[in-house]
Amino acid sequence: TCVSAVAACVLSFVESHQAYDDTIGYLPKQQHDEGYISSYWWTSPIYATSFSLMALSKTKKHPDAAARMAGWLGNMQNPDGCWYNPALNEPSALYTALAMKALLQFNDKHYLEKIKKGADWLLKHQTSDGSWPTNRILLLPATDVTRLDTVEHWRKSSFGVNVIIDDHNRVFTTATVLNTLHLYEQKYSLTHAN
Repeated sequence: TCVSAVAACVLSFVESHQAYDDTIGYLPKQQHDEGYISSYWWTSPIYATSFSLMALSKTKKHPDAAARMAGWLGNMQNPDGCWYNPALNEPSALYTALAMKALLQFNDKHYLEKIKKGADWLLKHQTSDGSWPTNRILLLPATDVTRLDTVEHWRKSSFGVNVIIDDHNRVFTTATVLNTLHLYEQKYSLTHAN
């Protein structure tokens, strides 16, 4: 679902493509009753759900599935404006940026307060070197693992299998945050957060 969601998001930029239609038809079938889509490679369903919502936001197909994804993402926001990495029970700039971007693309008017709170949180947590703090966000299961809940212990390491990997030098997190803040800046001003 992680890869399919990102692929659908990319394919949404290609005009009238059968692979896009097929993939956005697949994603809602993976949706849980609560509205989210499980991620396989990531520590939170925020990843697959956000990219799925971004892909569905480019079409009028599957509006109920998209609305449920957006509702679930909105409900996962913490009162301070961030979204958490559930594997570590810590705030996550990456998941905050992904959820914000998905809500911006889906229906920024309905989720405006949540989006603004997310932007405020991101701006307040930028580090002095310009990056954003990160934590272990990527899962690398053994090749025979088809269900993540069967792994008894996830080691914190950058090597091996059944590990939770860090975001080396915060590059992936920072690029995602900058992309989201750029989209936000195109619609709203960032000055309110100072």
